[in-house]
Amino acid sequence: MARHNRKTSGEGARASGAQGGSESTQTSEHQKETVMQDVKGQEVIQQVNEATGKAIDALSLWAEANQRVLNQLVELGTGAAKESVKLYAELQQSGLAK
Repeated sequence: MARHNRKTSGEGARASGAQGGSESTQTSEHQKETVMQDVKGQEVIQQVNEATGKAIDALSLWAEANQRVLNQLVELGTGAAKESVKLYAELQQSGLAK
C-alpha cells in the first residue's frame, strides 16, 4: 500500500511539472502574440498617420486653389466696377458738355 501511495505522489509531481512547463509555453506564446499585436497596431497607426498627412496635403492644395480662384474673382469684380465707374463718368461728362 505504501508503494502505491509513492507512485501516486510521484505521478502527481510529474503531472504538476508538465503543467508548469505548459503554463510557461502558454505565457511565452501569449507574450509573442501580444508583441505581434503591438507591432500590427503600430503599423496601422503609421498607415493612418501617412494617410492623414496625405489628406492634409490634399486639403492644403485645395484651399490654395480656392484662394487663387477667389482672388481672381475679386480682381475681376474690382476691374468691372472700375470700368463701370469710368464709363458712367464719361457718359455724365458727355451729357454735361452738350
